Amino acid sequence: MVFPLVLAHLKAELARPDPWRLESNAFEQRRYDVMMSMLQDEGPFDSGLEIGCAAGAFTARLVECCATLRVVDLLPEALARCRARLGDVQKVRYTVADTSETAGWGETYDIIVVSEVLYYLGGRSAVRTAMRNIERLMRPQGILLFGSAVDAVVRRWGLVCGAETVTEEWSRTLDIVEQRLCTGRTPTEHALLVKFRRPRT
Repeated sequence: MVFPLVLAHLKAELARPDPWRLESNAFEQRRYDVMMSMLQDEGPFDSGLEIGCAAGAFTARLVECCATLRVVDLLPEALARCRARLGDVQKVRYTVADTSETAGWGETYDIIVVSEVLYYLGGRSAVRTAMRNIERLMRPQGILLFGSAVDAVVRRWGLVCGAETVTEEWSRTLDIVEQRLCTGRTPTEHALLVKFRRPRT
């Protein structure tokens, strides 16, 4: 569940021409470059899932390495922005959902991307529920690419469950394949990117 103030912030950002400066900020573009480099030895993927698409800046990259892609966001406005960016791409499906409250769509995926999303879900209980829901959607040996601002930055924003907290929790059930730090020029531009693999058993 996303708190009302956080929801209002998300909607305000999505109303901007460049939400979160994902297009114009060099740090964000470098972060996307690193994320794609972490996937280059894994794809192409039969089935992909992106949770939290914003305006589709990373989706436009991810769709190129997936035979099918489901894009999920809490806000219909985000999906509309993403759809407008990608155009009429038949292999992409759009779903409005809160990952802390849904268990999936009867599907599993080879690649799941969750970037800069989980700390918006409120308390630790909602984040843990979302993590378990996401994990159940992974195929055996599937990849989960997780990205988040580090704990210190997330706390500065008044939120919980930044990168280190989530990584420690997911490492109990998933194997860490690779970790990369991505930093920029400001104190808030400090993210951890982690590639997990679901064990075969």
